[in-house]
Amino acid sequence: MQRPCTPILHIHLNQTEFFTLLQGQLAYQLDDKVYSCDIHTCPRPLIVPPLVPHTFWMHDNKEDLIVVIRLEPANKYNGLRQGFFENFAGTFRDGHFSIWQIFVLFENAQTYPASLPLPLMKIMFNIGSFIGYLLGYQTDYEEYTTVADELH
Repeated sequence: MQRPCTPILHIHLNQTEFFTLLQGQLAYQLDDKVYSCDIHTCPRPLIVPPLVPHTFWMHDNKEDLIVVIRLEPANKYNGLRQGFFENFAGTFRDGHFSIWQIFVLFENAQTYPASLPLPLMKIMFNIGSFIGYLLGYQTDYEEYTTVADELH
């Protein structure tokens, strides 16, 4: 869990997340319980319903971790979607990242850290994203978004 690519413990408001392990050793946390599995022992798929705090990471370094992640329902305007990941990675890579950009992206993704009670996180992210929008931050930038329809 100390790796920078490990997502923080988080909650999705309206999306169910499906993990299908293809290679490696997956470790994951659901609520306050930690699990580990490989391609023979993992549920296929591992299903995380909305509002369940969770994260995942590579459990060992013996082989690469390859996981297919799907979120439903899919929505091209909000929730976790391809555009979220493209814009998150692009703004971070190009140094256009700030706390206000984080608020805008994550509020639109309807995904919140599970470190504080959800109602408090929703208030914080709603206010933060409002300020972020006022400062000119967006959920989608043309230079990062590969699916043109997502910009409209």
